[in-house]
Amino acid sequence: GGGGGGGAGGGTSGPALLPIGLAAVRAVAGAVDVPVIGVGGILSADDARAYLDEGATLVQVGTGSFADPRCAARVARGLAVDVPAPTKGDAEPGSAAKM
Repeated sequence: GGGGGGGAGGGTSGPALLPIGLAAVRAVAGAVDVPVIGVGGILSADDARAYLDEGATLVQVGTGSFADPRCAARVARGLAVDVPAPTKGDAEPGSAAKM
């Protein structure tokens, strides 16, 4: 039984997943021409920024939210200074669903 890890239960999650996720994004982002979502071990804006630096288009906070329900909001606030304001040429909300 268990999740996708193939073991008797549990799997790798939380901070231990950060280097694995970063390596995966690094490998995939350069090989595909579609958005890549970085996920795994994101507990801070610095962690999220590391994924973006490796080529992720977006990031997802998962396990960090179990320990601190405000984790995703804190990460978003920390990244807010790095996110440029949208311009006329940027995708409209929901446009990915129309692809």
